[in-house]
Order: sequence, then structure tokens, then C-alpha cells
Amino acid sequence: MRLFERSIAVLALIFCFGLAAAAKADEAGFNADVSKAYAGYRSAVQYLRTGNPGLGVIELSRTIRDWTAVEKQTGQPPVAYQKDAAFQKTITGIGASLRDGLAKAEAGDAKAAGKAIGGIQESLYQLRKRNGVRLYSDCVTEFNHQMDTLYQFRHQPPDPAKPDDWKKAAAVSQEYARLLADCRTMAPDEHRKNPDFVRLFDGAKNSVESMPKAISEKNPGGVVNILRELRSFDHLIFYNWG
Repeated sequence: MRLFERSIAVLALIFCFGLAAAAKADEAGFNADVSKAYAGYRSAVQYLRTGNPGLGVIELSRTIRDWTAVEKQTGQPPVAYQKDAAFQKTITGIGASLRDGLAKAEAGDAKAAGKAIGGIQESLYQLRKRNGVRLYSDCVTEFNHQMDTLYQFRHQPPDPAKPDDWKKAAAVSQEYARLLADCRTMAPDEHRKNPDFVRLFDGAKNSVESMPKAISEKNPGGVVNILRELRSFDHLIFYNWG
């Protein structure tokens, strides 16, 4: 009897491991489908921001094709998302935004097309965040957010007469440097081995690491120059490796 009970326990354990493995594979497949579509989306954002609706149409068409595979999974979400009442609405909403952006790009309006798809990065980030999922692309979104906060000093540089301005600039730039390093660690191996990836991340790292000197010298012009350079690296990392 004990042998029988042990056999049942072993089978139950194997069954549970099998379910866990299947759930992990299910989630990995979903994330891979989203990432595939997201690559085209990022390219479309870049082209539309630079006023090129023609290439935007090509990338949006590709993105919509790949996003269709994601939309087919809304009826049975991966385990990590099954308790999210807004899952289906988020996925279909992104699809609607992509199609709206494509229509506007086809009409030659790059600005309107960019606006139509502009919220997709944040929608994906919030979808995963509220479900306890954090991927490499979410880390990139977080340092993009931090760059937005840091870039406020581009238009309103720290005042040499206000120590709190400099303390805030130091804290924000330190957090940006931390997130940059975190994302580099999280990046897929094929990214980290790519010379272009290395060049951009090294450039951003060197740029943000020059900030403490400008801050210690209370040099507003130095801060502004660093931020101009850092913003370029920030955009290129998102477009090409986000």
C-alpha cells in the first residue's frame, strides 16, 4: 500500500512539474510573439518621428501582421495574465491603435500616425507590470521614463544658487545609470554580443558617468550638453534594441 501511495505521489509531482513547464512555455511563446511585433513597432515609431510615413507604413504593416498572432491568444491568456480583467481590452486596443496609425501613415500624415501609436510602449509596460512580469523591454521603458525625468534639466538647468536642484539632478542621473546597467544585464545574449549594442550602451554609460563632474562643478551648460548626447543614445537604444 505504501508503495502504491508513493507511486501516486510521484505521478502527482510529475504532473505538477509538467503543468508548470507547460505554463512557462506558454508564457514564453506569448512574450516571444509580442517581442516580434514590438520590433516592427519600434522601427515604425522611429520613421514616423523623423517624418517618413512611407517607411512607417512598411513597418506598421509588418507589426500588424505579427500582432495578429498575439490577438489570437486573447481567448486563453498565458497563466501570468489570466487574472487580468483588462488583458483582452489591452491587446485588442493595441491592435486598434496600430491599424489607426497605419491608416494615417498611408494618408501621409506621419505626425498623426505617430500620435496614434504613441501609447503602445506604455500599454505593454503596464500590462506586464500589473501582472508581475518584467522583461528586458520593460527595463528599457523604465530607463526611457527616467530619461524623460532627467531631460527636464535640459530646458530648466539646475540653478547654481539652488543646492536642491543639483541634489535632484544627481539623484535622477544616478538612477538612470543604475537602470542602464540593469537593462544591459537583462538583455538577451545575442544583443550583448552585438558590437552596435555594445557601442550604444557604452556611449550612454560614458555620457551619464560624466554627469557627476558637471554637477560637482555646478556647471549648467555642462549638464545641458550631456543631456543632449544622452537623449540621442536613449532614443537609439529604444529604436534598435528596446
